[in-house]
Amino acid sequence: MRPVPLASRRRRGFTLIEMLVVITIIAILAALLLPAVQQAREAARRQQCGNNLKQIGLALANYESKHKMYPPGTVNLLYGGSFQPNGYRIDWYSEATTQQIGFAGGLTAFGGVPTTVALNLPGAGLHGTSWMLFILPDLDQGDTYNMWNFNCNVWYNGSFQYPTIITTQTGTMTYYPAQTEIKGYYCPSRRGHMDIAKYSKCYRVDPNWTGGGNDYAGCGGSGQLFEDTSGFRGLYDLLPAQLAYYPLLTFLPASEHRGVFYGNSATRSSDISDGMSNVIMVGEAMRMNGTMTVQNMSKSAGTVTPSPLQISSDGWAWGGAATLFSTRSGINKGIHYDNPGSSHPGQLAQFLFCDGSVHTITPNINLTVFANMGNIANGMAIPPYE
Repeated sequence: MRPVPLASRRRRGFTLIEMLVVITIIAILAALLLPAVQQAREAARRQQCGNNLKQIGLALANYESKHKMYPPGTVNLLYGGSFQPNGYRIDWYSEATTQQIGFAGGLTAFGGVPTTVALNLPGAGLHGTSWMLFILPDLDQGDTYNMWNFNCNVWYNGSFQYPTIITTQTGTMTYYPAQTEIKGYYCPSRRGHMDIAKYSKCYRVDPNWTGGGNDYAGCGGSGQLFEDTSGFRGLYDLLPAQLAYYPLLTFLPASEHRGVFYGNSATRSSDISDGMSNVIMVGEAMRMNGTMTVQNMSKSAGTVTPSPLQISSDGWAWGGAATLFSTRSGINKGIHYDNPGSSHPGQLAQFLFCDGSVHTITPNINLTVFANMGNIANGMAIPPYE
């Protein structure tokens, strides 16, 4: 049998040039398709974020139907910010209001009369809690709600050892409900769980400080939500005494400057005279990361370091900067701790309105229009904004 000449044999496989051409084509196709895939994923995340807000809206509607009012923005037993030995001075919070809201234990011991009490009395567990705690049963989170120790305040339920307060507490807890991660309180475009690093800023906090984070906050109106005269405060945390009873107002009377949620609020749907479809109830909250200075946020300059006397601005259980925002400064501005904001592309943020609808609002919205959307009864017309 004659051997086949090498020149007449068929060559199989790719040449180097052909292989490079194929790789180049694949790379070009991937480069063309990748942005579309990323956009599709972000669209799905934004849709899920909107669904989270809708579920929160349904829970709030159920709560209001049962208790004839929305939950308090934050329960504050600090009226006037006065520290007392082993306790705080109590505000006007009445037993009738307490029963309507449905808190365990009530304030029978206080009788609705301003007085000095120790925080281990019945009802002391209300102090420092946010509105997000009280809608948990309507978000299929009844187990977490039922684990809350209503005889102890929010610090105790979060395992945060606040010395002045914890010394008055009674009982032993093996599980701290404030550390529970509630999936529906996270925006998937930002995160899916608590990102913890000791004493780093904003949403990354010490694990002994708080547990479950949150990316949504209730609207407190267009005023300044917390006391702003302190010489040193951070963007992301506040002294308990700085949780003011009402917003400090800048240009409108209190009744015209108020949102659905504020300190010890008991807002009813009938109070929202500006129209349920015009008033923001809940929105995406701004969360800062990295070392921040207080140059834009306080009367003092310098780098903020959390201290054991401060409240985190991340955590669904904590009333205050963590769970309330103001419409006074616009969206994603980053100049105040009570700003709303998001992690969606284009800095678009989603907001739940009192009628249960969810709308996306651009940061370029007219600031006066946006401010008025946070107030429940100031009589200002809201022009088209979408």
